[in-house]
Amino acid sequence: MTDWDELVTVALLGTDRRPVPDDLRPGWSTSTGAQAGADAASVVLALAAAHRAVTEVGSLAAVCASPDRAPGVRLPPAPRAAHDLLAALLTRPDPVLVNAWLAACADRGLGAAPDHWPRLAQVAARNTAYDRQLLGRVLGPRGLWFVTQHPQWARLAATAVEPAAAATRSSPPPASDPSDPAHAWRPFEHRLLRGPALAFDDAVAALRLIAGGLLGAGARGAAAIFGERVPLDVWAALAEWTSHEQSEADTIRVDPSPVVQLALATLQRTVAARLEIAEVFTPDPTGEKP
Repeated sequence: MTDWDELVTVALLGTDRRPVPDDLRPGWSTSTGAQAGADAASVVLALAAAHRAVTEVGSLAAVCASPDRAPGVRLPPAPRAAHDLLAALLTRPDPVLVNAWLAACADRGLGAAPDHWPRLAQVAARNTAYDRQLLGRVLGPRGLWFVTQHPQWARLAATAVEPAAAATRSSPPPASDPSDPAHAWRPFEHRLLRGPALAFDDAVAALRLIAGGLLGAGARGAAAIFGERVPLDVWAALAEWTSHEQSEADTIRVDPSPVVQLALATLQRTVAARLEIAEVFTPDPTGEKP
């Protein structure tokens, strides 16, 4: 009979009917010595606890299959200034601005540093407003592999892979009711979202609609789309144009209502952030490495 069998017998019969053996092996006797002065029942409980600990420590941990090896492909990193700006954007993330950063990064064939992969995956997994295909492009094969390791990001990883290019079909702007205050905005909205790049004259006309209060409660939504999608070179030309004295017919009149003021503030803030994003991705003429 082993020491453990003997102790089990003592526990079953009770220490009143069977005493704790005195001839335990050294390991056991050390445990009983630590219980000097304790009653027999306490000694048995202490020995049972010691045996449990030894059993757990000596057992093999569960073994899982090794994950696939991470791809060795690494994208060239975005400049340091761009990563500093991304860190600031992710503090209080706005999908529009984060998407603008991702687009600027992807258009240049650059990648986000691994330090930012968890936070980017976290916000994109929670909100479909983030462009997951853009995210996949800046993560690259290695970053996408990292995302697949987290069970909660499985759906994100599946949608972050760009689908095969499909034939693009041009579609006319959706029909709208001429009596709707937003009727005049529809063609600009369609071009900003799906059509060719907005030209300068169209940008002026769209800005007149937003600033003039002609869109009513829809001014803020229109301003958000305009600020997110207007080409930055067109915006620069528009800013230069508005800074010069215009004739009475050319002046963009600004409605003083709170809705319009909030819309214009949204527009200015969005475009300013996009300009900052474009600036931090501009190559440094000093040749400083990112």
